[in-house]
Amino acid sequence: MKIKVLLDEDVQVGLVVALKAKGIDATSVQELGRRGLSDIEQLKLASANGWVFFTYNVGDFVKLHKQFIKQGKGHRGIIVSKQLSISEALERLCNLAKALTAEEMVNCLEFLSSWK
Repeated sequence: MKIKVLLDEDVQVGLVVALKAKGIDATSVQELGRRGLSDIEQLKLASANGWVFFTYNVGDFVKLHKQFIKQGKGHRGIIVSKQLSISEALERLCNLAKALTAEEMVNCLEFLSSWK
């Protein structure tokens, strides 16, 4: 199954439109009216809806991934990146989405820098 992506509030909203134009099921925290939730709440929201979570908040979400795994909690996947332009983030996310399935992303942490 193809991955579905939920973009964190720190990611450009325009990236959602660009991902959808490339055939990737994407939504944003802003579209859902869920701005301001804690990182844990955002990750739980994504997981409950089968979304892989994409964020520029690398430090906090690497720690959160480790915490979830250590505690035996699952998630649908986390993609982290340093701040990128929409075009660069789009290209890398498309590369990742072509290569990995939703099932392969479960409990995985991916660094977008690996998907040039």
